[in-house]
This record gives sequence, C-alpha cells and structure tokens, in this order.
Amino acid sequence: MKKHLFFLFLYCLSTFIYSQSIPFSIKKSDLFQDDFKETSIILAEKIDDTKFLLVRSYKRGGISPGEGFYIEKYDTNLKLVKEFEYDMKHPNYQKYNLVLSVFTLEKMVHIIEMYYDLNLKSFVCLDNKILDENTVEKTTLFTISKEEMKTVGTFNLQKKFYTRVDEIWTNDNSGTI
Repeated sequence: MKKHLFFLFLYCLSTFIYSQSIPFSIKKSDLFQDDFKETSIILAEKIDDTKFLLVRSYKRGGISPGEGFYIEKYDTNLKLVKEFEYDMKHPNYQKYNLVLSVFTLEKMVHIIEMYYDLNLKSFVCLDNKILDENTVEKTTLFTISKEEMKTVGTFNLQKKFYTRVDEIWTNDNSGTI
C-alpha cells in the first residue's frame, strides 16, 4: 500500500513539474481608465482579420443616472480604433426597459429591447441598429397589448422586467458570462 501511495505521489509531482513548463504567451492591451465603474462585456466578436468588436454595458448612478452600451473596435494589436457610446434614454411614458439581446448582423450591432409604453398601453419590441458612430436606426419589431400578452401563455416577461430594473445588463443566454 505504501509503495502505491509513493508512486502515486511521484506521478502527481512529475505531472505538476511538467505542467509548469508549458509555453504560453499573454497579449495585453494598453491600460485604460474605465469611465464607469460597473461595466460588463456583452459581446466580443471578430469583424475581419484586422479588427474585432467589443460591446460593454454600463449602468451609472449619482447625479446623472443612466444605462447604455460602449461599442468599441480594436485592431489586432489591441489598440482602440473607434468607440461609440449608446445611451439608452427613454421618455417617461416608456417603462420597464429590458434588453433582450445584443448581436451583430452584416457588421452592424443590433440591440433588441422591450419596454411597456404607457400611451399605447402595450409592450413594444424595438431593434436599435447602430449604423455608424453617430447614427442609430430604431425599428419597431412588434407591439403586443397587456390582454394579448396574457393569452400567449407562459410568455411572461414581468419577472424579468422587475429583476433587471436596477441591474447592469449581462448576457444570461450566452453561457460565457
């Protein structure tokens, strides 16, 4: 028994020593000061062979509360090429804003959100398409009234609306965050 334990110990020790000699390299970007204390990476995607895209969500409090997204493009050396801040502002009659998804399609960032419109008395699903650094195109995907929402069955976003109201948005469906 002691021989088996001794050989097991030697095997573990040799494996540990060998594992320390595996070559690797770490590539770091320049250090940057984050303007907002609480950001979360939502999407990181390769645009082409020379650039990649990073989308971070933020929530700020204090004197000017708000939430939104940083959309940043980096080159292969991890240098910032372009950045765009998309602030998610809503008028007072649009309540319970909920971001459902963030993705890219045809090299454009799409932010799909849903909110309750007090004037229409219905839920509105909206696509915010980031065309370039200064242009955002908003397209209404569908509207559904409260009564219609009840007939849909288990499609109930009310719990999500209330749990996400004071949180930074994270991508719960990706499995990576």
